[in-house]
Amino acid sequence: MSAISYRKFLPRGQLYALVNTGTVREELRRCNWPPLMHYDPWVAQEAVFEMDAQKICGSRPREENSDITSASIGEKSYRKVLATLLLMGEAPKIRDLVKEDVCDDDLPLVRCVGKWSDKSIDKFDEHQWTVSTPFFAEGVRNNVPHQVFEPQTILPFLLWKISESSSNGGCSRVYKVHIHPDHRAFSHHGNEYVAVKELKSQNWDDFRQEVSILKRVSGNFHLHLISLLATYEHSGRYHLIFPWAKADLREYWKTFSGDGNPPKGPETICWLAEQCHGLADGLSLIHRYYARSISGDSLADRNSGSGQLLFGRHGDIKPANILWFPGDDCREEDGGVPHGVLKLADFGIAQLSDKDKVTTQVPFPSSRPYRAPETKSRPMTLSTLYDVWSLGCVYLEFVAWYFGGWASVEAFMEQRSKDPADRSESQERQAETTGDTFFQILRGDERSEMTPQVHPAVDAFIDEAHDPTHNPYYTEFFHDFLVLIRQHMLIAEQMGRYRRSSSAEVAAKLAEMLTRCKSEPGSYLAANLRISSWRVGGEELLG
Repeated sequence: MSAISYRKFLPRGQLYALVNTGTVREELRRCNWPPLMHYDPWVAQEAVFEMDAQKICGSRPREENSDITSASIGEKSYRKVLATLLLMGEAPKIRDLVKEDVCDDDLPLVRCVGKWSDKSIDKFDEHQWTVSTPFFAEGVRNNVPHQVFEPQTILPFLLWKISESSSNGGCSRVYKVHIHPDHRAFSHHGNEYVAVKELKSQNWDDFRQEVSILKRVSGNFHLHLISLLATYEHSGRYHLIFPWAKADLREYWKTFSGDGNPPKGPETICWLAEQCHGLADGLSLIHRYYARSISGDSLADRNSGSGQLLFGRHGDIKPANILWFPGDDCREEDGGVPHGVLKLADFGIAQLSDKDKVTTQVPFPSSRPYRAPETKSRPMTLSTLYDVWSLGCVYLEFVAWYFGGWASVEAFMEQRSKDPADRSESQERQAETTGDTFFQILRGDERSEMTPQVHPAVDAFIDEAHDPTHNPYYTEFFHDFLVLIRQHMLIAEQMGRYRRSSSAEVAAKLAEMLTRCKSEPGSYLAANLRISSWRVGGEELLG
C-alpha cells in the first residue's frame, strides 16, 4: 500500500510473477479464449495459446530493475492491460485492447475503448492505477529524468514521513521516503531511503531555477556536492529526489559528540580538515563553472578554457544545508565521532550568471546568522565572495565544536547575540546589533554612512581559542585554520587589497594544510602549542 495515498498497488516484481507466458498460457487454455489474432487453420491450438501468451507478455523479458518501455525495444507488452482486466473480472476483453493496439505503454488510459459500457470503462479506470505505479531511475547531470503524474497516480512509497529537521517555514518541505525496491534504480550505496523535497511554490520558473543548477552538479560531479536523482510533478506540486542523509551538520554537532565533546586527536582533526577542504573545493566549481552556454547544461572542458564561464552563487550556506552521509568508517558503537562525508545541499535560492557581481534592491532571503555584511547595503552588490563569508562562519563553528562540542557552539552563538560590553558610550549609540550574525554595523554621524565590522564576539572567541590556559587543544593546524578564516574569509569591509579570498584560494590553502596533517601529524597536530600571536606576520586585523 502506498504510504502517501493509502491505496494498494501491484509492485512490478509481483506483476511479472503473476503475469508471465506460463500463467497466461494456462489461463488461455482454461478459459478457451478466442485467439487474439488470425492464425492459419493448420496451426495447433497449443501453439496458438503459446503465441498469444508471448504476444501479451512480450517475447523478450525486461530486466526486473529497468524502466525500459516495450516500445524502446521494438515490441509491445500487454501485461499491465491484462492485469487490469483480471482485477475487473473481464479478462476476455484483452482481445478488444490488442485489436485497438492499446498496450502497457498507453496506460493510464484516458480514451474510451471500442463499445464498452460505461460501467466497464469506469472499472478499467479505477483498476488501471493499481498496475501503473511509476518507476524512478537515476539520471546523469543534465539527463536527470522528470516525470509528470496524474493526480490519481499511486506512488510506490512504502514510507512518507516529514523529516524531523524539515522546517514549517522556508520554501520547501523534506520527507523521508522509502520507495518500493521494484520501482527504483538508484546507485546511492544501497540506502533504502531517499529524501523527497516538495517545493511550496507551484511556479515552474522557481522549480526550473533550482533544478537547472542541480543538474549541472549531479551525477558524482563532486564528492562534496549533493546529487539530484530525479524530479516529478504530482497534484500540482514539484518534487526533487535526493539521497537520504543521516543528519545535517547542525544535527551532527548536536548528536555525535561522544560524552559532550568529540574525541580529540589527529584522526578527528584530519577528518575535519578533509571535509572543510572538500566543501570549499566543491563550492569553487560552482563559483566558476564552464558551460557550453548559459542556458545549456552541458559541461565544457574546464582545462582548455573552452565554453562560457558562468558564476554561480549558493546564497544560503549554513550547517543545516550541509548534509552528513555516514561512511564505511562509521563507528557509533565505539563511542567515537562517526566519520563520513559532508555535502553542500539546498540550492533553492542559488543563481547562475555570466556576471560575477549582481546588484539588486530586493532583500536577500538567506539565513540571518550566516549572511554576509553586504546584505545591509542598498543597493546590494552580491558576488561569489558572499558564499566565502558564510562558509567562514560555518568553519568557525566547526572549530568551536571540536574544542568544546555542541555546548561550545551554543555558547558562541549566545555571545554573538549579546551587545559587546566594552564599547564606549558613543560607540553604543552608533552600533547596530544584528542578532547572532558574525558582524555588526557601525553608523557614522550621517545615518546613511554604515561601516560593517566583524563582531567582537568573533575576535574574542579566536583569542580565547589561542590561549592555552583556556584551550589545551590548540594546535598549529588550528592556528593556520583560524588565520585563514579570520584574515581571508571573514573580511567585513572589502576595500583595495583587503578582500576575501575566493573559494578556490581557500580550497588551495586547505589542501596544503591537509597535506601537513597527514605528513606531519606529530608536530602539526600537537596539542597545547604555544604561538605568540595568531596574527600571521604581525598583520593588522582585517575587517
